[in-house]
Amino acid sequence: MPVLTDVEPAPLGPADLRIRVGAAAVNPIDVFLATERGRAVFGLRGGTGLGSDLTGTVIEAGAQVDGFAVGDRVAALDRDPAAPSRAHAESIVVAAADAPACLPVSTRWPRHRYRSTHSPRARASTSSARPRGGACW
Repeated sequence: MPVLTDVEPAPLGPADLRIRVGAAAVNPIDVFLATERGRAVFGLRGGTGLGSDLTGTVIEAGAQVDGFAVGDRVAALDRDPAAPSRAHAESIVVAAADAPACLPVSTRWPRHRYRSTHSPRARASTSSARPRGGACW
């Protein structure tokens, strides 16, 4: 049975992002890891966090991070099942490489930005669709 506990924030490495979690998925693997059997299968001991898929806002970026800035909205993946704080926490530290997507400020997803880029016409129509000016967009 999962138990909520307070844990110290993970240290921020030079290539990491600290993200304030806005939403996190609950996947079947999370339910499995919450059981003693699931933890035994993965060799996990002690307290571990749950959740791997998340969206949120960058609140701190490591010195070597390029392409992200504080305030960017991102989707990310936590790849460390043994970490005490994961996607179901208030904030999380992930490698910048594991935050491959910046989310637009608008909550509406314009169709023209997400067309297939396999045809020359689609490439031409999407190449200039991305807004300029922000670290992500």
